Amino acid sequence: MIRPPAVNGHFYPKDGLALSNQIQDFLDVADCSALTAEAINPIKGLISPHAGYLYSGLTAAHGFKAIEGQDIETAIIIGPSHHISFEGVSIFDGSFYETPLGLIPIETSLAQELIFSVPNYNFFKAAHEKEHSIEVQLPFLQVLGVPNILSVIMGSKNPNPKELADSIIEHADPEKTIIIASSDFSHFYNSATSQKMDALALETIKNNDIDQLLKLSEQKKIEMCGLHPIITLLLIMKAWNANNQKTLHSTNSGKVSGDTSRVVGYNSLAFY
Repeated sequence: MIRPPAVNGHFYPKDGLALSNQIQDFLDVADCSALTAEAINPIKGLISPHAGYLYSGLTAAHGFKAIEGQDIETAIIIGPSHHISFEGVSIFDGSFYETPLGLIPIETSLAQELIFSVPNYNFFKAAHEKEHSIEVQLPFLQVLGVPNILSVIMGSKNPNPKELADSIIEHADPEKTIIIASSDFSHFYNSATSQKMDALALETIKNNDIDQLLKLSEQKKIEMCGLHPIITLLLIMKAWNANNQKTLHSTNSGKVSGDTSRVVGYNSLAFY
């Protein structure tokens, strides 16, 4: 089974050459020198935005620039479901995802191990058909030459981040795997409010305070559509001794649109 592109020509270019050129332009501009100066361990996790490249592509590029040249065999991309509501976690059980840059293989043996590790893990085809939170990460990984991916979509009902984190910790190789939590941050507040909310979210992530993340989210003081993927990432990073992190780039949609009255926040973070 091949999952064809769903948002090419909308979130990113439909033409392969135009897409690869755009990504390379983003990577050329991205500046990770501050991270390079202090990171002594390989990067094991990223938080990456998933909006259209016009708005969040440069922010995303900072994270991918940071892992350029690392020996990565598999990228496990964990995203939220934007289109259907379901219980638990859906792990893509096909052979490939497709983008204008070609096919990118699924790590099928790992997918099967995760699916069979927990009773409410399954493959819900409808969860993957239109979901952009996974898809927009893929062209960056293809340009960098990452050979395999695993597509994991968390449902809105009982996603249980600890269960997913424990399963990935048990079955994935931390030396050859990168975990990518796909998430945008605050949605549709004015720019000042958005920046304040995102700063609080980033500080709470920095403190690795999962209980506080959940509390602040319930209180609507912070907002992340990928809250549960981020919590899953934090649990895995702790187990993999990736105890350091750095915010690589932050912006919001108003910086591009010029409309600061109703913006979406984007942040790129690396864990090492």
